[in-house]
Amino acid sequence: SGAPVVASSSSVYDEPIPDTDPPQMGCSEIMYNAADGSELEWVEIYIVGGMNIDNMSEYQMHLSGAVEYTFPAEPLTKGEYIVITNDPAAFKEAYPQFAGRLFGPWTGKLINEGDVVNVKIRGEGDVTCAFGNEPPWPSLADGKGRTLVHKGGNAAQPNSWAASKLDKGNPGVGNDEWVTPAAVRINEIMPNVGEDNAWIELYNTGDKEVDVAGWTIEVKRRKQTLTIKSGAVSTVIPAKGYVKLDAVD
Repeated sequence: SGAPVVASSSSVYDEPIPDTDPPQMGCSEIMYNAADGSELEWVEIYIVGGMNIDNMSEYQMHLSGAVEYTFPAEPLTKGEYIVITNDPAAFKEAYPQFAGRLFGPWTGKLINEGDVVNVKIRGEGDVTCAFGNEPPWPSLADGKGRTLVHKGGNAAQPNSWAASKLDKGNPGVGNDEWVTPAAVRINEIMPNVGEDNAWIELYNTGDKEVDVAGWTIEVKRRKQTLTIKSGAVSTVIPAKGYVKLDAVD
């Protein structure tokens, strides 16, 4: 919720990898839970640095972990982002403008609760790419139409990923923009106790005040959405400040 900040993705490494080094692989985008109940899944990968790959089969390049896929005897050069999917036909229907190279189908499934996808080549330059649907993983990528975009850093850690700015993501392109969540956090919760009303306390970690009127709170187990309304208590949270929202008012 709130006004997002948009940034662009960066490399896995701070320092460039020499062209004479073995190729280092990276994951740049993951669709693990598409919107509207679609079972389409895909992963975008690329060469972060090092040598080009003249034959992916000779490099024993494959995916393992949540899904399994062995790449064919084709080249892969730096600057190209390729996509591997569970359903090539469904992918082409969902992304008719896609002009890159598409591989699949793979075996296995990217379960929504989270797992890892490993990109392996001869035991060198391997990368483990994680995903998940619990905080701090971005909720916009959990069935709400966005993908996970790698921001940089360790691809096995949730703070290295963010939700894509574009709906459905942007497969085959790379360097995608992402959404930075607003600075408001749930700080404390009081459920109904006897005659007392429930309440939620929010904390603004940012340096600017935020008005949360119209924002929503998702109760996942009940599949219920609660909307914050203007009432007796101000919904404007000052910078580094708190507000307690009563369930009734």
